[in-house]
Amino acid sequence: MHPHLTSPRGRGILLLAVALFLCGNCGGAVCGMPPRVNVSVAEDYNALFRQEHGWIGADGSASVALSRDVTLWLYADTWVGEIRQGKRANASMINNSVALLRGKGPAKASVEFFYRRKADGKPASQFVPADGRGFFWPLAGIRTRRGLFLFAAQVEKTSGSGAFAFRPVAGCLLRIAEPDQPPAQWRPQQWKIPCAEISPQREKSCGCALLEHEGFVYIYGCDDEIASGFHRKHMILARAAADELESFDRWQFYGGGQWQSDPAKTQRLFAGAANEYSVSYQAALKQFVAVFTPGGMSEKIQIRLASRPEGPWGDPITIYHCPEVEWDKRIFCYAAKGHPSVSRAPDELIVTYVANSTDFWYTAAHAEIYFPRFLRVRFEAAEPAENRSENQRAIRLSKRTGERARPRDAVTGR
Repeated sequence: MHPHLTSPRGRGILLLAVALFLCGNCGGAVCGMPPRVNVSVAEDYNALFRQEHGWIGADGSASVALSRDVTLWLYADTWVGEIRQGKRANASMINNSVALLRGKGPAKASVEFFYRRKADGKPASQFVPADGRGFFWPLAGIRTRRGLFLFAAQVEKTSGSGAFAFRPVAGCLLRIAEPDQPPAQWRPQQWKIPCAEISPQREKSCGCALLEHEGFVYIYGCDDEIASGFHRKHMILARAAADELESFDRWQFYGGGQWQSDPAKTQRLFAGAANEYSVSYQAALKQFVAVFTPGGMSEKIQIRLASRPEGPWGDPITIYHCPEVEWDKRIFCYAAKGHPSVSRAPDELIVTYVANSTDFWYTAAHAEIYFPRFLRVRFEAAEPAENRSENQRAIRLSKRTGERARPRDAVTGR
């Protein structure tokens, strides 16, 4: 959905040690102690979300915890039809859909997909702009005591052709007061987000990622600087009390190293962000983790770490290279984000991304792309340097004396 192509360097499963760690003592500065990151393809989740009838692929793929055992999935452009011999058949495309994942863990979970239908029975988008202009691409959502809040980009088609013949027209906030009802009964309230900015030189959006922390909902956005056809995307940040999300006059914006009320003073937190990403707290690292596709489109998936929701954010760490870009020169990857609501351990983060094609008919003829692709990411905090040195000395001593080495515990230091 958000173009920024780079040269392909596909990879499969990666097992890597990355050379960056952010410690709370330095407030997000690079400390040189690398966390270990183990990334593998989550085939169990891939199989669960592959359908051959009805919902047969989509992009976007954001998740929202509705309850302890139910996760809502938000999708943008969605194929509806059937898959025959690896191709999409009798298919049409709608602009958004949702799914409900019930149960923890793919082995015991079930997933059900939802979208509306027109009077003639043809599929239709789950969410439609109240003003009738264009369509919605959902970005991120969160459930609070006042219901389910969804941020969405309001988009319209342009006169061009191809995968990128669209333009944003507004940023919107939707509220569903009773999200436990079936999605067919949802009738969301809608508001235009006043701090969004759209011009030929700049696209400033809110709600690309959401994080609830210490009574606030942190509303991450994208400040996209456009010059000579090139996009330079930056992370920006606002926050609001969890019970006041639609009270835009009470939002606070992070700028100049502090929270203030003027959206024009919003600070760019780092470059190379995307229009859709995630931020979550990773207990194994005791850090906040941003997961994103650098620049919006790339064969890489990257993370940045910070000790506070606003940062400062560390340097980007590439954790995965999407292999699909090597299948065909028309394939590109995007929409990387993490899903803490379905991650089952303190050191785990389930991550999704999307592989798509610049050729619409190629995507129709190759059903192995345009599904959410799942990864299982495991983090392990680095051992402090002084512990590593003492452990190495203990091991060397044990070799000389024949005694069993007893390394210092990385947590207790004993």
